[in-house]
Amino acid sequence: MTEELQQNLKAIILKHLSRLEQYKPAHGRGASKLTAAELRETFAKDPVYSIFGLDSPEYIAATLAGGTITSIHRKIGDAYEECIRTIFLTQYRLTSEQTQYTAVISSGDRQRRRSLDVYLALNDLQAARRRSWARYAQECLEQISPAPQVRITAIGFEVRHCYQSADSKRVQADEAMARHCIVSGILPVMLIFCAQSNRSVINRYRSLWIVSEGLESYELVKTQTGFDFYAFLVANKEAFRRPVIEMLERLREEL
Repeated sequence: MTEELQQNLKAIILKHLSRLEQYKPAHGRGASKLTAAELRETFAKDPVYSIFGLDSPEYIAATLAGGTITSIHRKIGDAYEECIRTIFLTQYRLTSEQTQYTAVISSGDRQRRRSLDVYLALNDLQAARRRSWARYAQECLEQISPAPQVRITAIGFEVRHCYQSADSKRVQADEAMARHCIVSGILPVMLIFCAQSNRSVINRYRSLWIVSEGLESYELVKTQTGFDFYAFLVANKEAFRRPVIEMLERLREEL
């Protein structure tokens, strides 16, 4: 099963990274988007940009860099989310439906439908895994209160390869989902796999989410599923780096 799981995970990651081949850097939104060539032409005619060097290749590259970085991180994030779900599905022998959970939450002045990335109902798990997660939940709750009065019946995961956004609406929605989980008997766990996340946001989340970061997140997945996701990634590092490097090289040549 492990070899088949590894093949599936590799296919998932390469599937998401392959979409970088289709990425075309542009500035602006919708019909007003400008390519690198169009930016050079537009900025060269601008009565301010043309004077201060803002029509230079270096500035054009910097202008387009934000969208490029966002695209890369989005694809990596999508890959992590699908991989973690696949690991739990495979190792726990669950159906896709068993790992899904959607709720209507109040965020700000709006009602939103929000889904967890992975949902594990304790009653769906084998006895040993159920006990392991129950102990984990109890230990997490005791860090908040010496005598927690919450009965946890499920674990709910948000999976992030990294969390660098400080978007207030997104933060509000995440916090609203955590509150919903707690009152519904679901332990809200945020798995963040990088060590470069926005500290102010993560510190804020810790009041509502059980936040796990970096190698701690990989270790939690390994302990609870028996699959070493980090070792798998390291073993396939060159294959996963190649699409990203090739995209960046292509964009540099185009600029």
